[in-house]
Amino acid sequence: MRAGGRLAGSPFRFFDARGDLLAMRPDVTLQVARMTATRLAGQPGPFRFRYLQRVFREAEAEMQAKARELTQMGIECIGESGPAADAEMVGLLAEALITCGVGGFKLAIGTVGVLRALLERSGAPAEWRELVLQAYHASNFVDLDVLCADGTAAPAFADAIRSLPRIRGGKQAIGEVRALVSPLGCIDGLDAFEETYDLLADAGLAESIVVDFSVMSSFDYYTGIVVEAYAPGLGAPLGSGGRYDNMLAAYGQSRPAAGFAFSLEQVMAAQASAP
Repeated sequence: MRAGGRLAGSPFRFFDARGDLLAMRPDVTLQVARMTATRLAGQPGPFRFRYLQRVFREAEAEMQAKARELTQMGIECIGESGPAADAEMVGLLAEALITCGVGGFKLAIGTVGVLRALLERSGAPAEWRELVLQAYHASNFVDLDVLCADGTAAPAFADAIRSLPRIRGGKQAIGEVRALVSPLGCIDGLDAFEETYDLLADAGLAESIVVDFSVMSSFDYYTGIVVEAYAPGLGAPLGSGGRYDNMLAAYGQSRPAAGFAFSLEQVMAAQASAP
């Protein structure tokens, strides 16, 4: 865990000649957050950053065939919140993929607010909630069904948690989720998410957007909208991002923030596989 959130995989760790433990960065967002909270403390913002960096992730069991060194390209918007800022972030991801020549891509968007509200109000212990999050992170719906059927959580909440990741589509999917969770008082973030969708549709991105409430990044620091980018013929996402409003507070100064990153190698593979 880092700065209030889980990291995908693990960073490479090794000892230097003096015996100090060193770690190679697995992600750039954390470094940008720390820099903003320290070096730019007291400055009003908002701030917009772009970066190109190498990142390194130690393979887990399900990642043995994946590259451990990646070229990460991304942006971070720090100091602005709300649907307009979220739509700007997702729109920039679409623009970046278009500029890179990736055709037919899809942006799967969701919001973590609904799931977190369901978990917090389910009456289930922290250990069970953590297992549910792990199942979401791994898109393991078999384990999710088993957990939701074991009687740990209140039945209405367990049913909603089990049904949520199976809802996807266009704007109507947001209405389906609203109908599912409104009786439980768990529409957290849904109004802002729907407004973000409308802004993206108005920008001409409706055909590229898929509303998918199973999207839950393995980076556990996200607090609102999350997005994953996919290209035809590639099973793994090109990149991902979202809103992470709580991260900077871990470094001493709270600011809203959102951003995305994608793998240059994955984008090049998408270009190579295009018809």
